[in-house]
Amino acid sequence: MARLLVNPGSAEAWEIELKPGANTLGRGEENDFQIEHSSISSSHCRIVVMGRNALIRDVGSVNGTFVEGRLVP
Repeated sequence: MARLLVNPGSAEAWEIELKPGANTLGRGEENDFQIEHSSISSSHCRIVVMGRNALIRDVGSVNGTFVEGRLVP
């Protein structure tokens, strides 16, 4: 199963176990994974898991989505 590591290398690090296919993340209740944090938008990003691969896209978040310190389009 695919996992997303949030805040890696920090005391606040935690994992989200992603499901196959589309996964939405954000503060809003309509998301698959609701994350209550001031840096997270209501609809923040979408991660599509396809076997051993994953594709992440920002969906118009205010603060942006970052992977290993790089801004995701």
